[in-house]
Amino acid sequence: DALYELGRALPAGPDAIAALEKATRERPSFLAAWAKLAEVDLALGKNENARTAAASALRLDGQDASAHVVVGRVALADGKVDDAVREARAALGVLATSAPAKLLLADAYAQKGDIDLALEQYQAAYGLDRQNPDVLVHAARACVKAGRLTSARAYAGTVTRDFPTWGPGFAALGDALAADGDPVGARAAYGKALQGRGPVDAAAVRAKLTSLHAP
Repeated sequence: DALYELGRALPAGPDAIAALEKATRERPSFLAAWAKLAEVDLALGKNENARTAAASALRLDGQDASAHVVVGRVALADGKVDDAVREARAALGVLATSAPAKLLLADAYAQKGDIDLALEQYQAAYGLDRQNPDVLVHAARACVKAGRLTSARAYAGTVTRDFPTWGPGFAALGDALAADGDPVGARAAYGKALQGRGPVDAAAVRAKLTSLHAP
């Protein structure tokens, strides 16, 4: 239990993986540790390892919604969108109020290009869990990709207002403003993203900053 809690508390990286792997070795039936290990592996781009850990979680309990969600997350990262949709629906069949499953379904629809269906699910996910800023971040990014720039700015504005220290929210706001032709606002948002909390790809944000030319 202590190793699992340590792995949850640490940022995604080798130390978190080491703690979670040890937790699963000491208790092979520890579903939550397998699922978290898959999430961390996925965050680090270790898709093959994530696939193995997610499959282990699902084997332990095929009626666990979180296990279906993490398997779906891996499928989505692998570009298997239909598999991700199937896992999201399986999770919702187990727990209809699962915000992570709604978010997975939204991301899958967005990847398929079905932005209207995606937005319905993003709104449902946020309605179920208003403490998770990433729902709004994902929605903003999906809207930028779909060219829905007014909606992108609205979602990004909400996340930066409601979660004013969340770096990924400001990164999403920067993307929305840059796409909507506001380089000055985008530069300010990217600057706040670099100063905020949460997982921000600092190198990517700095590259976007240097590509912007404010009038």
